[in-house]
Amino acid sequence: MIFRTYIGAKWRGFVDPQSGLDHYVWWAGTTVGGDEIFTPRKLHLTTTAAMFDLSPELPVGKRVYVTVRAYNKAGE
Repeated sequence: MIFRTYIGAKWRGFVDPQSGLDHYVWWAGTTVGGDEIFTPRKLHLTTTAAMFDLSPELPVGKRVYVTVRAYNKAGE
């Protein structure tokens, strides 16, 4: 049997009525805002994301924090 290490996230509530959303960036770490598990990666407009076959594997017995940042069409 093959076990795959993965992490996923789902979010909602990001809006920008002036210029509209352009993209998201997400990353994960073992501290708030940290990126020890994986560094920031750009996403198209979606509300879910997943990373598979993480290396190194997720830490056992530690909390994992996922950060999602939205960017608008003005680049902010």
